[in-house]
Amino acid sequence: SSITDNGIGMICNVFQRSLSRLLLAFCPNITS
Repeated sequence: SSITDNGIGMICNVFQRSLSRLLLAFCPNITS
């Protein structure tokens, strides 16, 4: 189960990074 847990952790990490990048990209457009 350690392999699946590690894979899930990596997926969550990548998803969180891409999500934060999208937020950073969209926030200036929304505020301005």
